[in-house]
Amino acid sequence: MLTSALILFLLTGAGCIDSIVVYATPRDTTARAFPWHSKINWSIDNYGPLQIPGKGNTIELTERNRILYRTILERYEKLV
Repeated sequence: MLTSALILFLLTGAGCIDSIVVYATPRDTTARAFPWHSKINWSIDNYGPLQIPGKGNTIELTERNRILYRTILERYEKLV
């Protein structure tokens, strides 16, 4: 989370940032984020968590996970 203290540190202590513009979209906005499903209701500011499995890892396919991973399974794994 981008707190006021973190902004102050980035502007003064990091030495590589000139300015920060904070833009936050309301939770009920239409600027949704992947996986674009009303039951998930993520936005570009309120996202996750989303587990990215590594090689050999498995994720239990619950109803929620089915929503999260369906597009990935359809497009890249040719499943579902």
